[in-house]
Amino acid sequence: MTQNVQSKMAGEGFLEWSPAEQLKSLLLRSARLSRGFMRCKPAKWFPGFNAHWHPLLQALGLDMNVGDVLPRMETTEELVNQFMCTIDDEPFVIGIDANSKKRLIEAIAPDSKRPAQELLMEYLARRLLATLKLAWSGAQFSSVLFDSDLDAKSFRYYAVAELQLNIGGNHSSVWCLMGKLLVEKLDGLWKRQVHSTQRIYEEGAEINLEVASIAVPTSLLSEYLASATIVDLETPLSDDIIIAKDDKGWARAKLFNIDDHFAIETTSTFSGGRTIPEGNTKISVILGKQHIDGSALSEITQPGAIWQSELSLTNNVELIINSQVAGIGKLGVYEGNFAVKVG
Repeated sequence: MTQNVQSKMAGEGFLEWSPAEQLKSLLLRSARLSRGFMRCKPAKWFPGFNAHWHPLLQALGLDMNVGDVLPRMETTEELVNQFMCTIDDEPFVIGIDANSKKRLIEAIAPDSKRPAQELLMEYLARRLLATLKLAWSGAQFSSVLFDSDLDAKSFRYYAVAELQLNIGGNHSSVWCLMGKLLVEKLDGLWKRQVHSTQRIYEEGAEINLEVASIAVPTSLLSEYLASATIVDLETPLSDDIIIAKDDKGWARAKLFNIDDHFAIETTSTFSGGRTIPEGNTKISVILGKQHIDGSALSEITQPGAIWQSELSLTNNVELIINSQVAGIGKLGVYEGNFAVKVG
């Protein structure tokens, strides 16, 4: 958000920023899973998935394959069929929504009656479960069972994987509803893979939540930092911030509210920042700073990863020059831009 222009002194009309009212709230569970399970690529853990179905599809003359496998927090469709299974004694449900069921029936048994259609759905669910067991490339599960005696509709899942099917050019989905233990196993597996590729962050770092930075003529610094001065940061009001590390911009992110604490969702990483013009001094406006351990730092390099800080929601900010606190203030809004009232 660095602006290579002189900031304006703002006049009347300054309103204090209220993060509790203006930031979107998230659940802590969503943040935790966002760095592992929600970023994972499940298809990579089942390398032989399509090969297990090839003989059947060839016999039926079907053009069908799995296009992608998407981790989700919840289903986006109502499920009309749910089949109860267990993986290592934990419930696991295979579900099919109405549109997907219709397309599967039209492709495989278009003239079938209702009883036959239900048998077809159960057969496909059983075969899918067997495929998941055989194609899984990780540590083997102790048991994978299809258990029609259990009530699938009473199962409270923790997260979901959507298998997107391509059936002759048409899209269908099969939903895998998972319990907490299985989700956390996949979550941890993906995080370990991330950690193994990001060893440069083993020691962690101190990061700043930077709302904006401005280039100020060095000769006018005392005026900008004078008590009660209102400075227009010339950065439009939004939930966008910069994560600064080692006094340099490191990642772009969005701010959220989790349990009345600031949380950040990485949108992209980058290195460095804009050059400050000669004769100017950079003032960074930050909501706070916190040390983040190497594991979490590695995880938030992934776009979409969310991290909850220990910083309580506040509009109090620090004005930073050369890594030192040069002043404090209140973050507010002036003519649609962020602004600071120096304390």
